[in-house]
Amino acid sequence: MQTLSAALQSFSKTLSPSPKTSALRPSANTTFPASISTVNGQSSETTTSALVPSTPASTSVGIPGAVALPSSKPDAARLLAEEPDKVALSATTTWLPPKTAHWMSCSLTAPKDMLGRLLRPIPAPTLSEAEKTQLTQCLWMLGKALTPASTQPEALVEAIRIAMAELRYRSKSSEEQHALDIKIWVNACRDFPLWAVQKAADWWSKGARDGDDLGHFLSDVRLALGTDVLARKRLLEQLTK
Repeated sequence: MQTLSAALQSFSKTLSPSPKTSALRPSANTTFPASISTVNGQSSETTTSALVPSTPASTSVGIPGAVALPSSKPDAARLLAEEPDKVALSATTTWLPPKTAHWMSCSLTAPKDMLGRLLRPIPAPTLSEAEKTQLTQCLWMLGKALTPASTQPEALVEAIRIAMAELRYRSKSSEEQHALDIKIWVNACRDFPLWAVQKAADWWSKGARDGDDLGHFLSDVRLALGTDVLARKRLLEQLTK
């Protein structure tokens, strides 16, 4: 696989336009984690080709854009390939065990100090083995949906070129400056999932968003990623430490 640096060097040699790269397509041979010995501390996993269905309370689709928890490996692979944005949303909301979802809701809305730290700690929920398994599967799906764009450097460079096409026309920058700007934007977006960068780039290419700098574009990438997805991901990571 070509590295990000190599992709940027390749781009610097040519600034000719090329068609938009398709969104991230996970392998159909992906294996799902099936069980985990504990949520806190060290864990050991086994694998299965199907996801264990969650409780009705957590699989009900009550949030706009959320989807039902897939019950098989092909369904999960299809969702990751076709609707990674909905996977990211659902894995941090409707797919969670009810206890975890309640804890997360309290953590997001509880009073915080100026640095965003909770004024009072909220005890972590005590989960059953089935709930731990369900949480593990949510985290696995979330991790796949949020795979950094740096793993597909050529597609990332192409998405940034699309986003900056009109901006370059308006600014009338030189090829050298444009190539440097591409590198800066690529580096800033490398930790976001490719599909979010591509969605924001599509908005910019169609003139659907107002902006002319990197800060505006990053705001649109976060918007494409989904409301509170990153904040919820950080909370889930704290819960599983």
